Amino acid sequence: MILLGTIGKRGPSSFIFEPVYRSHFDPSEITKLRIELGISQHDLAKTFEIKKSTLQRIEAGASREFNTLKRVQILFEFPEVALWQLKQSGGDIHSKVLNKLIQYFETKRAQPLYEQVNSRDKRH
Repeated sequence: MILLGTIGKRGPSSFIFEPVYRSHFDPSEITKLRIELGISQHDLAKTFEIKKSTLQRIEAGASREFNTLKRVQILFEFPEVALWQLKQSGGDIHSKVLNKLIQYFETKRAQPLYEQVNSRDKRH
């Protein structure tokens, strides 16, 4: 393995070694958002089209379901995508929940990019 750093990506036979992407997204951000906005797990799961049981396991620390966390991270990191998702699922959730989420992501979208990056860096 040490030699791979000096000889390239190819290993014995047909193996190719690639760096692995590691997400620094903290699942507790989901719970923080829910508590901050006063939204239930049911409402958040329905809004972002996630199974409620999956969301419960993630929040309890019993699951690190990669695809769901990746999707939630995209919504948290890119407010425009979250707002687009809210437009898609907005008819299925209570208007008060929808308005809280729209206001939250609109505020996040209005932040200058350097503030978004700095707040993201402070979390990691």
